[in-house]
Amino acid sequence: PLLQLSAVWMTLVRVIQPVAAVMVSSAGGSMDEVMPTDFYVATAAMHPFHFAAIFLIFVGGFLPAAKGDVRKFGTCSFYKQEAVACCVIGELLICVYNALLHACTFKREDQAASVLRFFVASRAGNALGCLVAILFIPSFSHIRRVRRCGRRYVLIAFLGECLSVIGVAVVMLSYASFHEPAVVNAAEGGVQQLLNLLFAVSLRAFCGFGRAVTDVWTKLVSFALIAAGLALSAVS
Repeated sequence: PLLQLSAVWMTLVRVIQPVAAVMVSSAGGSMDEVMPTDFYVATAAMHPFHFAAIFLIFVGGFLPAAKGDVRKFGTCSFYKQEAVACCVIGELLICVYNALLHACTFKREDQAASVLRFFVASRAGNALGCLVAILFIPSFSHIRRVRRCGRRYVLIAFLGECLSVIGVAVVMLSYASFHEPAVVNAAEGGVQQLLNLLFAVSLRAFCGFGRAVTDVWTKLVSFALIAAGLALSAVS
């Protein structure tokens, strides 16, 4: 559920863009003089339906984390939890990444090539970051023990990462094709939550393993809000 924090950050970035464009224009300049010419910067206000979609997906996504009590969103104690605090920072960094992805790939004549370049550069950076963390950060040193794991577990992890990389590539095309990156970000997290819930319920019901789904009513309300938000996100 905390993945929805990046959608909040993305919405703030999206709201600031046209305001910044107006301020630059009032000063007698243009965004082309401030930003690189290849960067896409929104100059129009966000569609009300898209703003509503992000809000619904955010609230629906956060409900399970708040145990169904929306009032927790406004309390300091909720955000002081270590997991929440780390997610706030992590999702802010993801927001910066997604904003750069959209700015570098949207409305480009060589869209497919731009997405491919960004994909290769970001995956290379990800691999380098992981390598540096494993080699030089003591708390990551236990990862080196992966050599002792059975081949089956390594193979399953490898296949999972391959599927994840394919998913990243598809999402990149979404950012490059739609003018509202905040909506894509919220929809990405919303779809992931819905599929996770359906997958967990199906495994438990038909295969007899996995954790039982708790707090069912909260998750049903969450499901309905996210589904409504996803429907609104399709409005152009």
